[in-house]
Amino acid sequence: MKRIVSLLLALMTVCSMAVFSAGAAEEELPTVVSVKVDLAGWPGMYGGTVAVVYAYDADGNDIFSKVDWSITDEEGQEPSEVYILNKGVWVDPDAKPGYYTLKGTGRDGRALGEAYTTFPVLQGSGGYISREKHAITAKAGVGGSISPNGTRSITNGNNQNYTITANNGYKIADVLVDGKSIGAVASYKFVKVQTAHTIEARFATAPMKDPDTGFSDIAKSDYFYDAVKWAVGSKVTSGLTETTFGPQETCTRAQAVTFLWRAAGSPQTNSVDNPFTDVKRSDYYYQAVLWAVANNVTNGVSATSFDPNVTVQRDQVVTFLWRASGKPAAKADLAFSDLADGAFYADAVQWAVAHGITTGTSSTTFTPAGGCTRAQIVTFLYRSKN
Repeated sequence: MKRIVSLLLALMTVCSMAVFSAGAAEEELPTVVSVKVDLAGWPGMYGGTVAVVYAYDADGNDIFSKVDWSITDEEGQEPSEVYILNKGVWVDPDAKPGYYTLKGTGRDGRALGEAYTTFPVLQGSGGYISREKHAITAKAGVGGSISPNGTRSITNGNNQNYTITANNGYKIADVLVDGKSIGAVASYKFVKVQTAHTIEARFATAPMKDPDTGFSDIAKSDYFYDAVKWAVGSKVTSGLTETTFGPQETCTRAQAVTFLWRAAGSPQTNSVDNPFTDVKRSDYYYQAVLWAVANNVTNGVSATSFDPNVTVQRDQVVTFLWRASGKPAAKADLAFSDLADGAFYADAVQWAVAHGITTGTSSTTFTPAGGCTRAQIVTFLYRSKN
């Protein structure tokens, strides 16, 4: 009996070792990481095996035989005219043209995961996978470039990107694709190319930016050039836009006192109450107006009105400056014929001319009631500070 039991135990041990060994030797299932339709394998256009199909694992091994295959058209339907057979995509002559999706799924117990790819099919005298190439011709006019330039051959179904760049002093005016305008775009992408195309970039001149200020509407030859540089650098004012200063634009009374206030260092004023019903605490010029009132730079157009949005006049600006400077006495030989005797601005004009802040609008005119431009105001300020 003991001999029989010993034999049984020995047999069980051998079986256990065999099972363990079999489990240890079990092969790990590969994972489908990519599938491919090799268009280079296309032999003809009348049906038959038109492309070789591959499935790859992470190590680059072809695991075609371990994968289940399916093909769907653009509507998600499985076509009967395009199918997998003998490791190839077969296309019947009556296949519908379009883009097809090939899906490879790991077979149960033989591979894991799934992967997709797409391929184009055209229909001519028979169904076939297209390896045709199409010419895209790109050109650019004077003032810029397009990249890539010239004629390129694009394989059917592929995409092609273009970038349009304007030279300094120019801007993109228009881009034409196949002769039709698509606007002043800086890039364009042809998607799934299936025919020849053209793309043309056109440019127009644009004002040159001044390298020191960044503005395209001022030049070093302008009398106000240094004043603009000073005003922008001192944060007295910025441009109307990132590239324009607007030197000939007239200023409002609110803007004028704000320029003066900023030139004085933007001091906060709490010593006076706001007397004006047309100036609110939320207005950007609120503190500037309070400062102007506190320092007798201006008292408004009436006891309760400041008229912040009215165009400021030349006589008002020189008067503001003169008062902000402490009303210094000065005399100058004036030849202006348009100055009224006893005018509120008479002493201010004497001071401004004597100190070279202004020489008038001509040798005989000051134009006191004329609107003061942004260029004139920053120039008056710059000269009064220097």
